[in-house]
Amino acid sequence: MKKNRKVVLISIVVLGLMLVACGNDTVVQSGGQNYFDAMIVDLSDEAILVSCTNPIETNFKEGDNISLTKSIVPSDKIPKVEVGDIIRVVCAEKVLEEGIEIQSVFSIYLVADDGSIIDN
Repeated sequence: MKKNRKVVLISIVVLGLMLVACGNDTVVQSGGQNYFDAMIVDLSDEAILVSCTNPIETNFKEGDNISLTKSIVPSDKIPKVEVGDIIRVVCAEKVLEEGIEIQSVFSIYLVADDGSIIDN
C-alpha cells in the first residue's frame, strides 16, 4: 500500500513539473516571424525607439519600449518615418531570461489610422 502511494505521489510531482515546463507564454508565429504595431518615439542614426501599441503576434506587451538598432534593421526595410508614426514591425525574436531580443527585422511598414498597411 505504501509503495502505491509513493508511485502516485511521484507521478503527481512529475506531471506537475511537466505542466509548469510546458506553461510558457511564448508567442511564435509559424515560420519564425513575429509582428507588432508600435509608435515611433525617437529616431537617431543608430536606432529607432518605438513603443508597442498592438502586440499582434509577439512576446512584447503594450507599452514596452523597444530599440530597433540599425544593426538588425536593413536600411532598405525602413520607410520614411517620423516621430509619432505608427509602424508594423515584422521580425524574428528570441525569449531570454533577461527579456525579449529581436534577432532580425524582416520588414517595417507604415500603418494607416484604420490599421491597414501603407505600401512603402
